[in-house]
Amino acid sequence: MKRLAGGVRFAAGVALALSLASGHAAAHENGAARVTVFLAKSGRFRIEARLDPTHLPPDGAAIFARDLSLEFDGVRCVPRLTPDSDAPAQKPFTLRFEGEIPPGAAHVTLREESAMGEMLVEARNEGVDPPERQWTRGGWNAGPFVVAAAPPIPGIAETSSRYLALGFRHIVPDGVDHIFFVLGLFLASRKLKPLLMQVTAFTLAHSTTLGLAMLGVVSLPSSIVEPAIALSIAFVACENVFRTETSRARIAIVFGFGLLHGLGFAGALREIGLPRSRFVPALISFNLGVEAGQLTVLAVAFALVGAWFSRRAWYRSRVAVPASLAIACVGLYWTWVRLP
Repeated sequence: MKRLAGGVRFAAGVALALSLASGHAAAHENGAARVTVFLAKSGRFRIEARLDPTHLPPDGAAIFARDLSLEFDGVRCVPRLTPDSDAPAQKPFTLRFEGEIPPGAAHVTLREESAMGEMLVEARNEGVDPPERQWTRGGWNAGPFVVAAAPPIPGIAETSSRYLALGFRHIVPDGVDHIFFVLGLFLASRKLKPLLMQVTAFTLAHSTTLGLAMLGVVSLPSSIVEPAIALSIAFVACENVFRTETSRARIAIVFGFGLLHGLGFAGALREIGLPRSRFVPALISFNLGVEAGQLTVLAVAFALVGAWFSRRAWYRSRVAVPASLAIACVGLYWTWVRLP
């Protein structure tokens, strides 16, 4: 009888302990910061990061948004913050991100260098239950999680055409800063040969750093690259005002600035992502699209201005110099607003 009573007490104690533990775990999970990545069959992903401002530094939301990234099968992808994110002053608030799943991706890893405290990270595949979960603390890597519904790997022709269009769009109409730089080169000379020499130097340079950056050989933070690109626009435009002919030094300077612009192209391409199985054709096609965009800008500038006025005596004083001054002002303004 005593043994039976002792067994009952032991069983009751175990049940009570399990109950308290499960209740503590549920409360712990409900109160913790949470990052959820939703992987859709459409080939897109969505991230919801539920954070509490009381557990973050004053600029914690901005730091979190800047440092959050994903890797699909080892290829880095930077998600885009969406406008419907909550204001960080709310308690708690949710930051929302989105992006595209690379075709054929099998696994995804989430990375965040600035997160503080404990955080529950989970991956939810559309139509698949239950979600995969991991607990993290401090700066964390979570995963790899299975990507159950990645879009199929497209053929080389489809990949090439897609990234060719993306490269072109990165210049026309999205790359206003790169357009201004190319126009600065256009305004530097009335003759075709000096212009082609500058464009060739610029192309060789940015193609080099674009490839090296995407291979992980070189890297610079955008807080340095973006202001430097803006400053390069202002420099080239100002030089147009004080120089009447293109020199070898000018070509060397344009080559150096091309290296910077290549890092800018790489930053944009990282946000888009490159399919690992089609890495080379996608990279080459994106670069060709960039070149096509630049040549389009030059062709339009020549058709509208160069073909009609470049041989006029007043072309420099009435067109090249005023336009260069305007571009220089815009470049200096962009430099200022892009400084960290």
